Amino acid sequence: MSIPTVAEEFAQLIEHLRKAQEHCAMIGHLTSAQGSKEDKVLGNAWVTVSELLKVMQLKTTNLAQGRLQ
Repeated sequence: MSIPTVAEEFAQLIEHLRKAQEHCAMIGHLTSAQGSKEDKVLGNAWVTVSELLKVMQLKTTNLAQGRLQ
């Protein structure tokens, strides 16, 4: 078993954030497609979470590069 590195851990973190973002977007679209007004609002909320995860990916990348803004 090898010793984990910061780069390996960062790569895994970004991959998990990316997958979470994709799943939230899919849940949002599937929920919106169910048709009711409540489903559309809930679907939009999931898409918003998806967009926030994209922002988190960017902030995490900037932090890893030492460019925290």
